[in-house]
Amino acid sequence: MKKMNRNILTNALSLTALALLCAVASGCDDLFSGRPNEVQVVEVQLGLPGVYSFQSGSSSASTKADSETLAPYSPLPLEDGSTLWLAVFENTGTDDARVYDTTPSSLASYVVREAVAEDGTTYKTIYNCTVDKYGNVESESTTPFTLTTGIWYTFRAISPARALTDNTSLLVDNGDYLLSTDDRYDQTAAVEQYLEAGDNGITVITINPLINQTAQMKFSIVKGDGVSDLEMQPQGIEISGLQDADVDGQEYNWVIGDALKMYKGDKNSSVSITEFTTETSTDGTEMIVGKTGVLPTDATSTSIIVVLNMKVNQVNSQFTLMLNGMTLEAAYSYNFKVTVSVTGGISVAVWQSNSWSYDVGI
Repeated sequence: MKKMNRNILTNALSLTALALLCAVASGCDDLFSGRPNEVQVVEVQLGLPGVYSFQSGSSSASTKADSETLAPYSPLPLEDGSTLWLAVFENTGTDDARVYDTTPSSLASYVVREAVAEDGTTYKTIYNCTVDKYGNVESESTTPFTLTTGIWYTFRAISPARALTDNTSLLVDNGDYLLSTDDRYDQTAAVEQYLEAGDNGITVITINPLINQTAQMKFSIVKGDGVSDLEMQPQGIEISGLQDADVDGQEYNWVIGDALKMYKGDKNSSVSITEFTTETSTDGTEMIVGKTGVLPTDATSTSIIVVLNMKVNQVNSQFTLMLNGMTLEAAYSYNFKVTVSVTGGISVAVWQSNSWSYDVGI
């Protein structure tokens, strides 16, 4: 793990307002000279983190892990009802040579809810909750979360709050989405902090924005010439040739503090999109839109096969795309525009060999 900047908490606010971020100091040992020896248990409240949306995927995109800084774009708020784990790690040793534990000393689950301020404006806040193994809320509470002062802690967050193996690991499969703290980028790195008591015994910790560990494939399907009626069959869109979630027989493929890794695609690994929405593009065109999370996949020497099962003018039709020489990278969305046309009473599928950053015409 690379050494992280130390975040020194300089202010404490209630959860009903936005928490102020810690001031960052790279050489903060002198700031804590003459620390008081008394240790106490204080209430810790979690400042709501944001989330970086998917970036637009391209076959020429550089590997994200090669950069410490993300492309500039603003984090979005977590959706109402989202659940997340706050994983807290105790760091031992001296300020100059701390030892980072790999097992959380505390793991608390939260749910994001919309609240109304005194002036009538709405905002997002977080409440303690219990969750089932899928990360769905079972109950909510206002039980305070406490930690002991006088210790360096590392704070990480994961959403949704699915069941973790040994409080550290889980299995992420095609079709899943996973947001987490990610040390590869400065904006999403874990927050490390020396804990002191805040005002009224309450300390607020604000987590850095989260980022997607999966990639996304998105299809926007529109009517072309000769098409008056267009709909999806129950089979929807079938995608094969993706990374297999079972790597070396492990019961998990993601560990807190690590990034979801990219592996070569497997022809037997697949996912289906069966839920679609109807949306309108900026030029007023009506689109059938379907999307899914997929594991980061290296398909430079293999093929990703996409089968679209549709009804064109009430006639069952199937179109197949073969995607070669590309990679699906974590936190990128690969968007495909599909235009279905009929010529001489026959549905015609034409593959255009464009860069992945362009629409694919069918």
